[in-house]
Amino acid sequence: MQRTLHDIDIRRGAYGLYRLCPNLFSRKLKLNKLLVGGANRYSAATHARLTGDLLRPSTPVAASAHAEFLRAYREVGDAVFRSERFELTAYYRWARECLNLYGRYFSHTAVQDIVHKAKSFARMFDGERLNVQDRHESCAGAAVEVRRIKFSDCYEIVDGHHRLSLAVVQGLREYPCSVLPTEGALTPMQELVMDCEWMFGKRSLCQPISMPELEQWRTVRKCTDRLKMILTWLARNGISSGAFLDIGSSYGWFVAEMSKRGFQSLGIERDAAVCRVGQLAYGIDRSANIVEDATTFLGSHPRQYDVVCCLSILHHFVLGEEAVSAAEFIQLVDNVTGSVLFLDTGECHEREFSRSLNGWNADKIRSWLQDHTTFSTIEILGVDGDGDGPLQRQYGRHLFACSRTR
Repeated sequence: MQRTLHDIDIRRGAYGLYRLCPNLFSRKLKLNKLLVGGANRYSAATHARLTGDLLRPSTPVAASAHAEFLRAYREVGDAVFRSERFELTAYYRWARECLNLYGRYFSHTAVQDIVHKAKSFARMFDGERLNVQDRHESCAGAAVEVRRIKFSDCYEIVDGHHRLSLAVVQGLREYPCSVLPTEGALTPMQELVMDCEWMFGKRSLCQPISMPELEQWRTVRKCTDRLKMILTWLARNGISSGAFLDIGSSYGWFVAEMSKRGFQSLGIERDAAVCRVGQLAYGIDRSANIVEDATTFLGSHPRQYDVVCCLSILHHFVLGEEAVSAAEFIQLVDNVTGSVLFLDTGECHEREFSRSLNGWNADKIRSWLQDHTTFSTIEILGVDGDGDGPLQRQYGRHLFACSRTR
């Protein structure tokens, strides 16, 4: 407790010094590491929750509403201010959100006045030096303020959206920013990922996600290696469309990838937080990656799917961790598979399962699948590449293709 109080005192002291001399905390930061923050000095996460746009705190300044507006102005000039066009811009929507939530956008309190701020912004882009005397706007020479985003090399903008957008559209790569001496913030995406069932607050991703503040996080399952094997098998066997089911789909990476390739894709995943991550990260619809227990779903939905994935699920049943036996589970999977099942499972060579899955190797798994399913052909397509770095002696699981004679 004493150390915690001491840390709080240090932080308060640093913040007091910052307010007296923010330039002491200034340094040049890469613009591609600066993410859209909040508004009216609310944190990015708070503003995102108030607006319902949880992806905004993960958006680089180059893709912000402010930068988008400047590009439109550069392209069409004053035509961007025509009401029928201006009111379609993301900048207008951003400003109107601020009016609705906080009662003002800078000093403007009426919707029709938003265009005046936009015109001032455009004049800044044209190189005009504005003499702003408004308590709701930054004074000339004021520092751009940012807040560190935890567990990343990114920062959220606290004050200075317009200046940073100008810089990025003008082609600058760096900009001097004063970094608030605070503990740092989490983005909603970071919080959702850490809240997922088997992550237990770890800074790891189950499947690939391309977001700036997650770039330094370890991706536990690369997925691209298994997708390549799956697509190669499908092409070799003349399957280019149909219904696809991913059992235990996690974020829904395979659902999204197979949808891109023309398959009618569905994932089932029992953790609602995991599904929400996928909706935001990949833009998949809630109905495409549903929250439901795998055994319950398979037992109550008798239809068949042309292509089925069941990745890293089976060993939980083999270990007796689920309500039904492994044999009962694989029979349910067999029943819903039309043409091919792609399956991998924890194996005995992995550190975590060296005792609990003793003898459960590729040959044993193939033999077990032959005894408990109706597939006519069971092939090993390859091994995943996930067992490297800190995950050595984990993964390296064989991917099986279980198919029927066509």
